[in-house]
Amino acid sequence: MANQDFFKTVAKYPTFLAGALLGVFFSAFGWLRPLFRNRWSGTLTVVGLLGLVAFVVFTVRAMLMLG
Repeated sequence: MANQDFFKTVAKYPTFLAGALLGVFFSAFGWLRPLFRNRWSGTLTVVGLLGLVAFVVFTVRAMLMLG
């Protein structure tokens, strides 16, 4: 009986994770949406986000000494 409750609870976690990730995505997209109304600010936003991702990737690679 206890094992069934445990597995039922564990089975709910993927649903929670998917909902939380969608919530974060929609919140971030709603915050960034006004920046894409103008072509120039949209381009700068995309370039800035790509630069931020590249900075994090290169920083983590250097910290882990991956070459």
